[in-house]
Amino acid sequence: MIIWLVVSILFIVGATSTPIPTPTPTPGNGGGDNGGDGNGGASAPVCDREKPGTPVLTSLKRIASDQVKLTWTEADRATYYSLAYGLASGDYQFGVDNAGQITEFVVGGLDSNASYCFVVRANNECQPGDFSNELCEGETKAVGGLILGASTLAATGSSLGDFIFTLEEKQEKIIDWLSLDFLTEELPDRIELPGNQIDLAVNQAQIKEGNWPVAEKEANFLLGSALPGKDGNSIFYAHNKSDLFGSLHQVKVGEVIKVTTATQTFEYEITETKVVASDDLSVLEKEEGKILTLFTCTGVNDENRLVVKAKLKAV
Repeated sequence: MIIWLVVSILFIVGATSTPIPTPTPTPGNGGGDNGGDGNGGASAPVCDREKPGTPVLTSLKRIASDQVKLTWTEADRATYYSLAYGLASGDYQFGVDNAGQITEFVVGGLDSNASYCFVVRANNECQPGDFSNELCEGETKAVGGLILGASTLAATGSSLGDFIFTLEEKQEKIIDWLSLDFLTEELPDRIELPGNQIDLAVNQAQIKEGNWPVAEKEANFLLGSALPGKDGNSIFYAHNKSDLFGSLHQVKVGEVIKVTTATQTFEYEITETKVVASDDLSVLEKEEGKILTLFTCTGVNDENRLVVKAKLKAV
């Protein structure tokens, strides 16, 4: 008897996108004329790795006539990521089998006159995860389904593990208003404070099991806080390091903060700077108007938080 096995498909990005080949049936090892020991064939390989988490595809940007840049959130237990894409929603004819252990990738060899739809998924060595949400060129899609919860916040000090504290009741007030029904085109990708020589790329930070991740070389935008230019409180945070938010203590009321998205730049005017206790979350709560909040660690042993508040300037 012939056992049909589906050959694994290797996704390639090269000079031109490579279509997925038609699966080729392969004879099994069932004994008789096909060889083998006659005991019913070989056992299927077993992967003992835990299934990885699911990334969120947060942005899609055509950066050249034949290139698209994709960005996604980090997934738990991911050792590398795979991409799939095609010319119609849900129909993925092309792909990248191993994009590496990264959270952004430039897909090349695209047709400049065509529009593509993309998904990404995490892999834990031999164990694949679920595909992410889909993003298509020329469409505006909401990203949802992220889970905000648990009861701890990580400080933005020397390391992510420093000064984790339990804020169960207070954090619930923040979680209640964090909305994840946002448009990917409106996510920030850069923040600047020209007067203080701060000019940083922005990491889209997703709360995981109550911990706030902190990028080592970027500012962080809290997914679910207000989008730039929108009503509410847009929250950014970073390490208190010289190449990040280390000069934040030098800002002055009246100075300008610039936040750039894929489509426009918003200017906020600083209205207040203050130092609060590490467990004071009032500065992160929802506010009336179009508010921007920056914060980082300060004080002895990073026991406090330096907070900068700003309001959107009238256009």
